Amino acid sequence: MAIVPVKEQEQILSTIEGLPPHEWLKNKTDDQRKYWENLRQGWGMIFIEMNAYFSGKISPYSLENIDAEYQYSHKRIEKWAKAMRRRWLDYYQLIHDCWCYLPSATSSKKLVIPSTPGDLLMAVMREECEAQLKDSESYSRFSPRASYKLYQTDKKVRELRNKKDLTKPEKLKIERFEKQVRQLGHGSDQKLYYLVYDLAKKLQKRDKDIARSLSRYHETMDELDKVCHSFTRPDQRMKGYQWIRGIKKPLS
Repeated sequence: MAIVPVKEQEQILSTIEGLPPHEWLKNKTDDQRKYWENLRQGWGMIFIEMNAYFSGKISPYSLENIDAEYQYSHKRIEKWAKAMRRRWLDYYQLIHDCWCYLPSATSSKKLVIPSTPGDLLMAVMREECEAQLKDSESYSRFSPRASYKLYQTDKKVRELRNKKDLTKPEKLKIERFEKQVRQLGHGSDQKLYYLVYDLAKKLQKRDKDIARSLSRYHETMDELDKVCHSFTRPDQRMKGYQWIRGIKKPLS
């Protein structure tokens, strides 16, 4: 797991605590305000997990005093928060290992790289939160069925990714899937995130540290995807929705 300097730990926690920003709430609909609150709770759980990790304390989550019928859902939420903490720490390690290569990687992309790995991590967090908020600002839709189907494809791609010698069709299948995921996840709005991720993929064959960190990051993301899609299984009967000009409506 990544070793983060104390000063950067404090800055990272402060950044997470401020997500999503209050300024975004100006002139928003009731649905958007409720969505902001939900995102706030999610980032709040990440804050709790990161704070527990940095302080060396046991995670504050406990199933005591929770009714049995809610414990299953609570366990999944706890798994999500822990997986998100590992995801951000593993990504920090990826930034650290790619750090010396970043100046040459950004020379032609008009991107300004923050001065430290911690600053870059915080910029990526803010970037991701902005992309989340953007869902409610124009038109977007979420279909549990489509999401679960995507996860089933992801499992097959994951198996391919672990193979040593890929055929050309297999490489193309992975590339097409990653492009689809990037489009669904506002990839065009997460330039800093993909700058590091794409650079790590490019360098993994010649840098063992990067290869190791990227493999660990993929394992963590696979675990996170598994937890997230446990909420969208057909038996969970989650309802789809769409955003239309700030109003959240059920899918017909």
